[in-house]
Amino acid sequence: MKKIKKFYFEKKLLIFSILAAAVPFIFYVLTLERKLIGGDTSWYMSELPQMSLLPPTGYPVFSIIGKLFSIIPIGPLALRLNLISAVFGALTILFLFLAINKLAKNEYAALIASLSFAFVYPYWFFASRLEFDTLNSFFIAISLFAIFSYKESPSRKNLYFCFACLGFLFTNHPIAFFIMPAFLILTIILNPKIFKSIKAVFLSILFFVLPLFSYAYTYIRFFQISGKTNTLLRFVYYITGREATGETFGGSFGDKHISGIIKVMLDYLKLIYSYYGIVLVIIALAGLIYLFKKNWKTAAFSLIAIILNLVITTQYLDWAVLNYTLDIMIIMSVYIGFGFLLIIDILNFVFKKNLQNKKNILIKNRFKNTVFVFLVLLFISQPVILIINNYNKCNF
Repeated sequence: MKKIKKFYFEKKLLIFSILAAAVPFIFYVLTLERKLIGGDTSWYMSELPQMSLLPPTGYPVFSIIGKLFSIIPIGPLALRLNLISAVFGALTILFLFLAINKLAKNEYAALIASLSFAFVYPYWFFASRLEFDTLNSFFIAISLFAIFSYKESPSRKNLYFCFACLGFLFTNHPIAFFIMPAFLILTIILNPKIFKSIKAVFLSILFFVLPLFSYAYTYIRFFQISGKTNTLLRFVYYITGREATGETFGGSFGDKHISGIIKVMLDYLKLIYSYYGIVLVIIALAGLIYLFKKNWKTAAFSLIAIILNLVITTQYLDWAVLNYTLDIMIIMSVYIGFGFLLIIDILNFVFKKNLQNKKNILIKNRFKNTVFVFLVLLFISQPVILIINNYNKCNF
């Protein structure tokens, strides 16, 4: 028994990391779409094996990954390409767990918070079929992990890792532009002195730019497929999410009224509330307050990221889009983690205050066991409820 306990405490982070990735991956594979289902998903499946062009901004990393998955000798093509979402869906939860744990320093709270996001309806839905969204979520989760790692240890290695992750954010969904300013500002203010070094500034920019070279793939295919009819200006329009005329692709800016913007913002908040439920929303709000107490900089700039996301997306489209809730929910997962951490800290405080003078070891142990059972039931119940509620809805 002692050896088991020793092994557990020595390998606790590894064990929890495996759970964070394996549990959602198993469920994503169980509910994974095995065939073509029409719409955009089938369109992507017909384009990726031919290395053809996807909608603006081109999604170069997604396109390259799609080509690689298309040649894996496992099952039909549709299954292989749908697996992209399951794989990166699970990797997102892994790095979200690692990111929350970096900040909260509690594996239990981090695991339950990340698993709660794993099985919330919008995310599980997109993890069961080929879409851009799980890859985009992966880049956000690994960026949070990089930023929190840099906060914990402000070395140049971690700084360059941050900027490389932020660079990859720009290679997928244009929604990254909406949260990038807050991520970038937080990275800079964590240790502004380091930017007095010209070398540090130069290498930070270099690591940020390196992932953007994936657009070379898009550049080559753009001119190969379209030939002389395209110009460099049209290519710039394309990778910045615009039509050949320069108009915004898929939406528009500057034509929304303030009343409509407020309505769409409220619709987004209602969607998030309906998917998470009252318990997790309350835990998230308590966690945000606790995060402000623990680390006001991170709390403030996470809120800025959410506000920027809401403000810009509501000016782009005049309705609430399901996948645009995911970025906000990822950040909310950090709040949920701190909400569970608050519960743990309160119970630890009550335990120490009321039992520190009691000499009866049996009473102490019984109280400890009761508290442990209560925490396990409370924490595990949240992702379990989400699994029960959403399995049939997400089972393709």
